Amino acid sequence: MADRLHNNLELIRTLIQRAPDKAVRELEAALGGDMGGTALSGVRSMVDAEVLDRMARDVVLAPLKPMFGSRADGLDQLTFPRTALPALWRAMKAAHPDEAAAAAAVAGLRAEEGVFPEIYDTLCALAGAALRERATADYAALAEQLESTSPGGSDQMAGCLELTRLARPAVARLAEWLQRMTEERAATVRLAYKDAVEIAHDGGPRLFEILFSNLSEPWMVLRLITAVMVRPVDNYVSASELAIFGERLLADIDRRLEIIREFNLDGGVEAGKAAAAHIRLIGQEIDEFERSLNLGREGPWGARLNKAKGALAKTVEGLLKKTAEVLAAALPMAPVRIGGRIARHAAKLDVPPDPGAIARARSILTLIDQVRSAAVNGGYNSLRLKTIEEIEARLGSQVEELLDALHNGGAEEIPNARLYLEEVADLMGRVRDDKAAQIVRRRAAAA
Repeated sequence: MADRLHNNLELIRTLIQRAPDKAVRELEAALGGDMGGTALSGVRSMVDAEVLDRMARDVVLAPLKPMFGSRADGLDQLTFPRTALPALWRAMKAAHPDEAAAAAAVAGLRAEEGVFPEIYDTLCALAGAALRERATADYAALAEQLESTSPGGSDQMAGCLELTRLARPAVARLAEWLQRMTEERAATVRLAYKDAVEIAHDGGPRLFEILFSNLSEPWMVLRLITAVMVRPVDNYVSASELAIFGERLLADIDRRLEIIREFNLDGGVEAGKAAAAHIRLIGQEIDEFERSLNLGREGPWGARLNKAKGALAKTVEGLLKKTAEVLAAALPMAPVRIGGRIARHAAKLDVPPDPGAIARARSILTLIDQVRSAAVNGGYNSLRLKTIEEIEARLGSQVEELLDALHNGGAEEIPNARLYLEEVADLMGRVRDDKAAQIVRRRAAAA
């Protein structure tokens, strides 16, 4: 009986150790509170131990952790398999137990700003050397996994581990460097790059790979490049060892442009938000190139960026020009004949609003609203403002038509008129503000 219980507990321990971080956090939350002497108290102890162990892992390997798995934003970068992170930590603990224990002992302590326990980098350096040498079975298995995923991956990881003593303080200072790159801060970046090159001939680009993985706004890497090279021309950077970062951003611009070209209005509000986000991000990427580098109009990057700016403006303008057609489908009008002649057009109320047409209208108006910050630099602000004026006039006219129908229309028209008024209020709120939408709703309620 005791052997069976022991085997079950060991199986549970193995499952907990292999579980993803999110699952372990959820299990910790589920087992919260006083377990007393219940059967689950032993499981809770295992979970607590695993949480502490992973906290130590994440602190020791903090500069490299974002490199395990692909980026959420879809940009390319130097990556390692997610499963390599726990495998690396197991190898480190098995091969260097004293150093791992010492690192874990201080992992929960608040480090002095900019100063980290030396044991973290000592342990990482030991791991880098051991991985290169396949010093243990665990390191050999890890190297095999990395090589099967990407040839040269084990050397890349070893190189990154050997750079943590430079990367750790650099990551800690990223925010201040990027917020305001003074000459003193630029000198610090250049020194870190120089020190990385002294560790390995390709250490400079590898250090930037680590920093790049830690950037939530990846185009900011251009500020680090210009600190090292002192605002270089694009001809120079595009032929340097740091060219890969610019090429990634340019590829990302092309990728996002293609997504915008394929933008489907049928996706409704969420599709409009997503397309607007891509438009804004392209604008931010282009703006950072222009701020950080000296771009020649015919330079390798300058020419591509000018082409991308033109393509973006043309694509957005094409979407803006669709607005009248989209609104006409969502809020249809019918001719009113007097004496056999068409006197005017009035709201068509023989059928209720078409949900698909309304979704398309919401999509385009959401996009128009959310590209506001990008429109000026994007070159399409004049058309955007003109389009908004036309939309507001169109919606304002529709409101009056629908209110008139509530007062003077036939009994069969009134229900649809109310439905359309609610849709118009929603669209008015998207193109102007909530106050405008509420005014429409109050007028409809009073009619």
